[in-house]
Amino acid sequence: MPHAVPGWFDHVRCPLILTDADVTTALALNEESLRLFALAGPAAPCALSTLLGASAAGVVTAMRGPEPLPPRIVEARVAGEARALGLALSRLEDGRHLLTIHDLMAEYRAADRLSALEADIQEIMETLPVGVEIYDGEGNCLFANSHGAAVVGYSINELINLDDWWPRAYPDPAYRAAAMAAWEAGVRSARADLDHVHMADWMVTCKDGSQKMIHFRLRSLGDNLILVYWDVTEHRQLVHQLRVLADTDDLTGLGNRRRFLAESEAVLRTAREAGTPVALLMIDLDFFKAINDHFGHAVGDLMLRDVADKCRRTLREQDLLARLGGEEFAALLPGVGEAEALRVAQTLRNFVAAAPMMIEGRSIPATVSIGVALLDGQAARGNASTSGELSDLLRRADEALYAAKRAGRNRVMRDEGVPGIA
Repeated sequence: MPHAVPGWFDHVRCPLILTDADVTTALALNEESLRLFALAGPAAPCALSTLLGASAAGVVTAMRGPEPLPPRIVEARVAGEARALGLALSRLEDGRHLLTIHDLMAEYRAADRLSALEADIQEIMETLPVGVEIYDGEGNCLFANSHGAAVVGYSINELINLDDWWPRAYPDPAYRAAAMAAWEAGVRSARADLDHVHMADWMVTCKDGSQKMIHFRLRSLGDNLILVYWDVTEHRQLVHQLRVLADTDDLTGLGNRRRFLAESEAVLRTAREAGTPVALLMIDLDFFKAINDHFGHAVGDLMLRDVADKCRRTLREQDLLARLGGEEFAALLPGVGEAEALRVAQTLRNFVAAAPMMIEGRSIPATVSIGVALLDGQAARGNASTSGELSDLLRRADEALYAAKRAGRNRVMRDEGVPGIA
């Protein structure tokens, strides 16, 4: 039956039109074509121009020939709406033709939406307050936003075309080598684990020669790498300032009890590993309550500052000095044995007693009592508890201090009740 519709016609999931041999009349439309042309039921036979319009129908008719022509794209009005259609014409064995229609409007609209989305994403990345860079698998930069360039003082074009970035950003060869090795390790980690985010902080030299601490985050995005970074210089400085404030005694500028305990453990750990001795001096200002009561708290504060200054001037730079609270100070002396510890303690005691503080021309004498406790580094080597060592050292030094107080003050006393005679 020459005019029969093939059995597969309605099962094809794209619009099809069966035409006559002259390709002027639509003999049948499959369900996808009915949907495309917004037809509720069979509309054939009808002129092809009724469906596509005269211009598009003429293009289809011209595609007829012994040899199939390449597909064509035409503008047509479909169901009253202008659309772009991809048309392909093939000849059946009985002389009729099959017109395959590809509705390009949906793809164009999707492409437009994608293009708009890409523009939106690019605008979003441009407005982000962080640097964003995207690299392909070969390490080529695919995208960089302006903020990232501005962080280090460059324009976006300068940054993208900067061939000598590494020596400019990290002029010190050793630091540069470390930064490059860290970058390569980060890339390997990011590619090995797509969920891994590699994070690092590096001091970067800007275009004007200034330096900024930059926080970097790197991860894989498909086959590409995305790098996000921002300036944390002020944040790091603020954190450092807050840490200093939290660990510093406001009155004297010395470390406070918390800082002393934390740093002492590190000193004792090093001493234990090296097998070297450590000495602890507990220093207490004598009759401090009487000084406050007689001269006032303002003078008492000045006295504490004066004693703290004398301690600084007596001790070495590597010694750990702190105000534990009230009128009590502590000094941890790494690498110092008994004889040297007692000599330092006596020197400090003599310094305080021999140099009274002057207030408005008036001499205000002061003395200190000092308790000394010692830790033999060789004996401590087998001890695994640094905190236990510190607690024991503090206890023994405190007992020696109170022994000095009971013995009449203004003196040095060693732990176990031994007088501290240098």
